[in-house]
Amino acid sequence: MKYSSTMTNRCVQFGVMVFLAGVLFGVASGCDDSSTPFPPNDGGPDGDVEPQQPVDWLAEQAVELDGLTYDPIGTFDDLESVRATFEARRVVMLGEGDHGVVEAREYKLRFIAWLYLELGYDVLVEELGLGEAAVINEYIQSGDVAFLENADINDYDSYFRTNETWAFFEGIRALNESRPAGREPLRFLGFDLDHGRRNAAELVVAYLESAASTALFDEIRPAFNCLGGTPECDTSLAAALESFRAASADLIASSSQGEYDEAAALFQNLADTVHYYRLATEDEAGAVLFRESIMMRNADAILAAEPGGLILSAHNLHVARAFSDASNGWETLGEHLATSLVEEDLVSLAFTFAGGQHLVRTMAGFEVLAVDAPMEQSLEDLFSQVGAGPFVVDVRAGRLGTDPR
Repeated sequence: MKYSSTMTNRCVQFGVMVFLAGVLFGVASGCDDSSTPFPPNDGGPDGDVEPQQPVDWLAEQAVELDGLTYDPIGTFDDLESVRATFEARRVVMLGEGDHGVVEAREYKLRFIAWLYLELGYDVLVEELGLGEAAVINEYIQSGDVAFLENADINDYDSYFRTNETWAFFEGIRALNESRPAGREPLRFLGFDLDHGRRNAAELVVAYLESAASTALFDEIRPAFNCLGGTPECDTSLAAALESFRAASADLIASSSQGEYDEAAALFQNLADTVHYYRLATEDEAGAVLFRESIMMRNADAILAAEPGGLILSAHNLHVARAFSDASNGWETLGEHLATSLVEEDLVSLAFTFAGGQHLVRTMAGFEVLAVDAPMEQSLEDLFSQVGAGPFVVDVRAGRLGTDPR
């Protein structure tokens, strides 16, 4: 059963969107100073005219949107002025300031529809595990709701197990059903660890049942009974993966290279997930870095396999192109892609908001809490002062003050 609670910020001062391109997070961390400077004082040699203030500059640059909700019979006319920013990219990254905000899902569905129907992108990569996404993709392609009900996202209490999240997946499915004749269906992939673990385990076991010898199956299968974040589970699954890889020639002979590669990727991701949860009990900071490295590896593998444009959807922290912390070695997925792709191949869009209510998970369960007022001179503070409805602005065109945290 899904939660009926509405996760929403329904902002008093409505949420805003902003392009991420190094300067947004780079100014705060001091790791990017290559952007165009904030509009200079052009009041003459004596500088007797005040320079343009950040809020005034934002108000001039903002492209106000007709709304966030995707309307299948509506238009994308309000996005035409930013078409050139998103056209013909290798990767378009769509961020969100927090996962439990319904407007974030709404804007993502509308942008995904635009990118798919108007700009030709046909692969959506979500911040979900490989196994979880594979099951959800089966629903998106077939419409069989049993696949969606079987997805790992229903196994643990999270923002994924909500009516709004299901509506998002249903919206993706509807895009496929109503796509123009001759248009390839939108496919759904994951790049995160398989936090639920069940879907990935079931898919690997199913492959073993069809391709492995009885002896190999009997050797490996017991490891899937121990998927917790303990040293014992970590060691057992790693040994099973080693046996799986050692038998690759026989497995490929009884299946295919493609089937083996898919199962091997799932198996590796599952083993990495178990290791991550073990690491989280021993070295929390190390676990965070490990997870981001797995995201990078999985994203690289998808890029290598998919020749067309990708839509990559994740938290703002993952899609940020300049958020490094040299003190702990932190590097985001966005930074990794920014260095591995040429500049013209990548664009990042973040979503943030400045007030309202938010469904959050606490020690007591799910609660609807008020969003605190933004910090003075933070980006959210500056955006909330613009006074517009939902809007998008390219912050690469100027600097928003000295410390936009």
